[in-house]
Amino acid sequence: MLIDLYADENIDQRLVSFLRASGYAVKYGREIQKGRSDQELLAEAFAQLSILLTEDKDFGEWVFAHKRPTIGIILLRYRPSEKERIRLLLLNLLNARGPEILASLSY
Repeated sequence: MLIDLYADENIDQRLVSFLRASGYAVKYGREIQKGRSDQELLAEAFAQLSILLTEDKDFGEWVFAHKRPTIGIILLRYRPSEKERIRLLLLNLLNARGPEILASLSY
């Protein structure tokens, strides 16, 4: 069983497609409703027991300063020339740590 992911609307569609092709269930902000607030996205990802993928550093403030609950957030920061490398690193991270994260969740 693979961890579920929630991709913020700022995540590249190609990354979402890559993760889906790799077997991950990815909900995508662009497909659900554009323009939702960070708080709404964070709450929805948590309610669905999904890790949030984002390129937006503001989510850290919501979690650490405002104490919003989360399963986890992966903040992606990279140069355009590193997209392929980032895809592979992210997939390796999810494959390696996903089972551990799933095991730690209480359903």
